[in-house]
Amino acid sequence: MTDADLLLDALARWHDGRASGVPPSPVDLLPDRADLHVELASQIERVRLVEGEMEESHQESVKREQDDTPNDAGSKVLKRVLEMLDPPGEPDEMNRAGDYGILSILGHGGMGVVLRARHRATREEVALKMIVPSGRTPSLRSVRRFRRESRIATSLVHPHICPVLGTGDFRGLPYLLMPLLSGQSLRDRQRAVGRCSIDDLAAIAVACTDGLAYLHERNVVHRDIKPSNLWLEPGGPSSIRIIDFGLAKQFERESHELDGSLTRQEDGPLGTPEYAAPEQLRSELVDGRADFFSLGVVLYQLATGLS
Repeated sequence: MTDADLLLDALARWHDGRASGVPPSPVDLLPDRADLHVELASQIERVRLVEGEMEESHQESVKREQDDTPNDAGSKVLKRVLEMLDPPGEPDEMNRAGDYGILSILGHGGMGVVLRARHRATREEVALKMIVPSGRTPSLRSVRRFRRESRIATSLVHPHICPVLGTGDFRGLPYLLMPLLSGQSLRDRQRAVGRCSIDDLAAIAVACTDGLAYLHERNVVHRDIKPSNLWLEPGGPSSIRIIDFGLAKQFERESHELDGSLTRQEDGPLGTPEYAAPEQLRSELVDGRADFFSLGVVLYQLATGLS
């Protein structure tokens, strides 16, 4: 094992030992490698500092991370959306939106609801993402942001990015169509498996950085990279896809060089606090490096089993 692998393994064993109530010392963890004790102690201290910062933002992030968990407020939103649709046309449909019969609810969040839908003529099943109105009709700002997501997402074609098949509008509610993905989110995998193997971690890192590099070459910053927005398909870690471009921003510039002057967050901090870069939390100018910061937090959690 390399020194980096030894330190990573020791840090994971320190975390496991701490969970049992007796955190081991660097000497206990690496008794034959005195040359690594100082570095291991430094990494342990950094873990403690990061955990302290994460705890401060925990209450805000819980709200975002529970977007797909049923609750009273979410149920009211879903009910409002479904009431705006047409009655079902077939026995297995909940409702209907134009040419699409709604079969089930896949998830919902602050900006949109994702529905399993079937085209009336072709019988093709898709994921239909529709804007969630805060009142009886969607606000101009939310419509503008949703249309921006649709415009950005439809222009992206990459094996590690979830494609958009089309867009539409139903009674003032814009929607976009995506393929039904099999598999699970990286967040669900974290909860089920915990710490990632080195091979899987490397495959996830390569796939995600490849997808982010593609975005940044096209002047797009995702701004919300987190486990629930990374989707693992049955092909394994190397088949991961970046999803949900609700907070993405595309900027106009002649050079692709990332210089820190790309996009300002006009509505206050956006993204999930536990994964957002410091400049993002301060509502400062952000560029593609903020996405890589967020990915770094995700990879750190996968490597250590921390969440």
